[in-house]
Formats: sequence, C-alpha cells, structure tokens
Amino acid sequence: MICSRSFVLSSLRTFHSLWRLQILLKSLVNVFNDEWRRLLDESPSSYVSSRTQNSR
Repeated sequence: MICSRSFVLSSLRTFHSLWRLQILLKSLVNVFNDEWRRLLDESPSSYVSSRTQNSR
C-alpha cells in the first residue's frame, strides 16, 4: 500500500514536471518563431539596401 502510494506520488510529480516543461518549451518555441519571422521579414530589405549601397 505504501509502496503504491509513493509510486503514485512520484509519477504525479514526474507528470507535473513534464507538463511544466512542455509549457516552457511551447513558450520558447513561440518566442523563437516570432523572432525568426521578424528576422525573415527584415532580412530581404536590409540585404537589398546593402547591395544597392555597395554597388554605388
């Protein structure tokens, strides 16, 4: 009885930590996606402007 109870508690703790880790990973992925999209949005115009400045 005590063994099964401790097992349930440890499994619950593990599940909780995995759940928090998943939430953390989701937020990190969201931030990374936003940054990547912004970089992709900025890069072509800056690349073109730098190329035109270099060609002059």
